[in-house]
Amino acid sequence: MWDLSVNDIKKIIEGSFRGMTIKEAAKTMGVHERTIIRMLEDGRLSGKLIDIPPNRKLWLIDPVDIAKLIVRKEDLGKKQYPRANKKEGKHAKKEG
Repeated sequence: MWDLSVNDIKKIIEGSFRGMTIKEAAKTMGVHERTIIRMLEDGRLSGKLIDIPPNRKLWLIDPVDIAKLIVRKEDLGKKQYPRANKKEGKHAKKEG
């Protein structure tokens, strides 16, 4: 678990930490929030799951991964985002 101060939590909420929330990622990619969660689970996106007192959790998703998926989708000329390779493991880092 990360030891977060009130100022750290404010920075996360204000977006000054490097990472996007599930809601921000979904809006950026034009998909449902559940799709972002699936992408974290199957390794297409990576991020950190952090604990925020009291008893809350927050995903911070790597914006570089989001940009790579958007570019890859456009390069392939697809309507949907590419699926994860089954050989790839989970890349999401859970901290807590």
